[in-house]
Amino acid sequence: MCQRSHGRPAGEHYGNQETRVAYECGKSGERRESFGGGPACTHLYTCPTCTSEREALERRRKIELDTFITLNREFQQNQDSPGVVYAVSMAWFKQWEAFVRRKDTEAPGPIDNWCICAAPRGSGSLQQNLRPGSDYGSLSEAMWQFLQGSYGGGPQVLLHTRTANPPSQQPAPGG
Repeated sequence: MCQRSHGRPAGEHYGNQETRVAYECGKSGERRESFGGGPACTHLYTCPTCTSEREALERRRKIELDTFITLNREFQQNQDSPGVVYAVSMAWFKQWEAFVRRKDTEAPGPIDNWCICAAPRGSGSLQQNLRPGSDYGSLSEAMWQFLQGSYGGGPQVLLHTRTANPPSQQPAPGG
């Protein structure tokens, strides 16, 4: 049952086939006698509000994951081009990844990079240096802006600014 005491959201399953049949056929009297509860449920239907909320959440997850994958691909392909590289706490990133990969139902809160910062929380700066030995992931500027724009939080931890590699000093052919 959903929180509104309606049916189950479309696509949500409860255990084995017998359980679903018992709920869907209204054979809840035995359970009510055993476990207590409200009136007998004689009909379950799909709750439109829950279904709409679930579909919106699935769209959000897909958009976030697809966007991040695209930005990460660009970051990997442009390793030799200039750009700013940021750090994100792996603890926060793993929560986000579990959410977008449907391993967790709750979205993570704001980005919390204080565990990877050299300065203590509340030092007042919006940009911090990386604490040596901390567990972090590297993000392009676009990836950082996407996640920070979606979730807020911080602080911003700048790893470095990449510069283009100088051309190699190889002798010219035939020379």
